Amino acid sequence: MSSDTTTLANPVTFDAILQNARELKGYLRSESDEIEQTGCLTPDVLSRLIDAGVFRMSMPSDWGGPSLSSLEQLKVIEALSEANASVAWSVMRGSDAGLYAGFLDDQIARDLYPHLDMVQSGSIIPAGIAEEVEGGFKVSGEWRYCSGAKYADMIGVACRVLRNSQPVLDAEGIPESRMVLAPSAHWKLLEGNSMTGLRGTASHSLTTVSEYLVIPREHTFSIAYPQRQGPLYAGPDATLLKMAGVPLGTARGMLD
Repeated sequence: MSSDTTTLANPVTFDAILQNARELKGYLRSESDEIEQTGCLTPDVLSRLIDAGVFRMSMPSDWGGPSLSSLEQLKVIEALSEANASVAWSVMRGSDAGLYAGFLDDQIARDLYPHLDMVQSGSIIPAGIAEEVEGGFKVSGEWRYCSGAKYADMIGVACRVLRNSQPVLDAEGIPESRMVLAPSAHWKLLEGNSMTGLRGTASHSLTTVSEYLVIPREHTFSIAYPQRQGPLYAGPDATLLKMAGVPLGTARGMLD
């Protein structure tokens, strides 16, 4: 393990978080072999990334978070990817907590995300079923390639909504899907996905711990109806806008 003693800045602004990401590059390169071999961020790498503030990037400013724009987040991820693409991908997916919070009632969001540095995992592919029940949904299914699920605090997965076993359609006749949120203890990790790259991202499958999981309606959301205003929540592709930072940083690292 590296003996790196990098001093990190207080992660409350874009400049500080970007500086921290750049300061970690030497250390992350030194840890690359272990990340590759274990197929996961090591505890020390995860701890340093949390201290750097990279998982809090999208947390709302009125919570004390930095509330970085998609472009600012992309630049942080690009800096990390210059050192290790698996780390950058893990941060790209793990920093969605603040984004998801913006689609929930504020008090519900604060209850689900009680501190700024919570790590998010899950899948935006509607591979599961959310059957309507009184006050919520009965959730079941299996979701593949949920990066970082092994160490995440909160899991969010997309589901097709059913009512009386029939798909619920929106006003345009399109089947409705919703994201459902629950702490990691409610989910079971299924290892074994075949990875051709980004082997250090711990991108495993997930299912519910029991046959199904009952989720209160207020712990679910549609990406079509944000509760917060602003460009970060303005489109359904908000979780994808920062993804370009991974290949950009990888290419820059190779050129350097």
